[in-house]
Amino acid sequence: AAEDAADAAADAVRAAAAVPIPAAGGDEDDVAAFVELHDGAAVTVDALHAHAAEHAPRYMRPKHLRIVDALPVTPTAKIEKYKLRAAILAELADQGPTA
Repeated sequence: AAEDAADAAADAVRAAAAVPIPAAGGDEDDVAAFVELHDGAAVTVDALHAHAAEHAPRYMRPKHLRIVDALPVTPTAKIEKYKLRAAILAELADQGPTA
């Protein structure tokens, strides 16, 4: 059942982008992922994390995963990853340090 939910999560994805962000207290970067779903798709962040756990090596799995209405793109349809990175860094800064 969990595997079916993870596969359904992948089918619901229209587009996705990943950006590196500094890890708290670590030498390596964390990964933040942003996912745009197909119209009418209903998928949870947990299902997307489960799909990543099944299909990606640990270092490529996103620590932070957000579902967005639309990924920011340029007039030539290139994803503006710098805007995604800025958004997640601002969100994490607002949350403050975690224990």
